[in-house]
Amino acid sequence: MASYSTNRVFNVLVAGTAASGVASGIGNVANGEVIIVKRDGSLATPTDIYNYHLTGDKVSIVIGGAGNYVVQKTPLFSPKDITKYGKQDYVAEVQKVMTINYTGFTVTANYEYTLIINEISDHEILQNRQARKQYTYVAGPSDTLDTVNAALVLAVNNDKNAPVTASYASPVITLTAKDTSALSTRYNTSEFKDQINFVVESKVTQSSYNNTGYNNYYSIYGATPVVATAIGYGEGTYRQMYTLERLQQAYQGASNFTSFPQDPGVYYTTSGTTYDVRIIELAATHGNGQEVVSSRYSSPITYIIAFPTTASATKLAFDSFFGVPTIGPVYSDLV
Repeated sequence: MASYSTNRVFNVLVAGTAASGVASGIGNVANGEVIIVKRDGSLATPTDIYNYHLTGDKVSIVIGGAGNYVVQKTPLFSPKDITKYGKQDYVAEVQKVMTINYTGFTVTANYEYTLIINEISDHEILQNRQARKQYTYVAGPSDTLDTVNAALVLAVNNDKNAPVTASYASPVITLTAKDTSALSTRYNTSEFKDQINFVVESKVTQSSYNNTGYNNYYSIYGATPVVATAIGYGEGTYRQMYTLERLQQAYQGASNFTSFPQDPGVYYTTSGTTYDVRIIELAATHGNGQEVVSSRYSSPITYIIAFPTTASATKLAFDSFFGVPTIGPVYSDLV
């Protein structure tokens, strides 16, 4: 999602399921309620947003907590400085699936058959060397295509560290990326593993002996691997929104990853919850001294507001302020 990959300065606010419009102002905002307030703490209206787009006056987005206290809010900002308003409704993750078809291939005794799975979701240098898994089976005199492929599949599934699960329905091997959405890294239990992306190779090795010694000959085993289901990173998943909160806390100094690997901050995302996301991008050069280079803002600010998918009325009420209101500016979509 665009909000997940942003490298801008950003604020993340997570709404609850309370209906908007219950509060009369900043003094009695309900737990999880989203309101937009003026400088004096009173409620703003879509008409105010339109007028402030012209005058430059400022508002703040506020979310309430237990006891009618404000627990999350943005700094004051002017609608005049909004450059884009993004809408990213929840889309589920999709795990990648690849298949290899072995129609027309045969096996030969004493040949070595190999399945190589290369995880490419780890965005580190030399990633192909860091996450390479290789499974090998040497065919015996009685082995067939089906027994060789079944043995390779079994080897994959017996490896608890494999990035995929495997199945075989003759003559096709199917590899499906494991779902890591609930798994933490081994180094930091508050940091999620990346969603798995991978590529695969299938080959056969023939060894022969001559006066120069043993020689290995490699050839392709199976048809070219096919992506049966492309990876889908989704929008508004718990993994994404939690990670954004975590990055925000790191930016604000709430965590020190060198001395304190366990984050001490407060998180408003809830495990198992999915979110519709609204993104407000600002370019407020007059208010914060941001540098402008060739008409581009070097440090745009982004506000990310996450609404539980069960709070559609709250989300739509918020859209009436910024998302193409009947009166007021029409902002371009954030991409």
